[in-house]
Amino acid sequence: MQFLVPQFIERNPKIFGPFTFKQFIIIGIAIAISIGLFFVLPYGIFIIVALLLIGGSVMFVFFRVGREPLPTYFKNLIIFGTAPKIYIWKKKK
Repeated sequence: MQFLVPQFIERNPKIFGPFTFKQFIIIGIAIAISIGLFFVLPYGIFIIVALLLIGGSVMFVFFRVGREPLPTYFKNLIIFGTAPKIYIWKKKK
């Protein structure tokens, strides 16, 4: 009996616990910005902004649209929206 072995499997290695390096950096930057905002904003506003910032970064890291990660989806959305669209119609003879 022969078994098919999947080939060309790409997986990013988990470096920091359950996070890849890119995921760790994105969440770490959001936490660092939140710590900086703690010293600048009043406490009530800080809580709201920090929750939105950290929640957005966690969603940015883990949420998928279809089978694509959210950063790739946004990149493709921006490229599609800004790229010139030329529609050429040629009448068949």
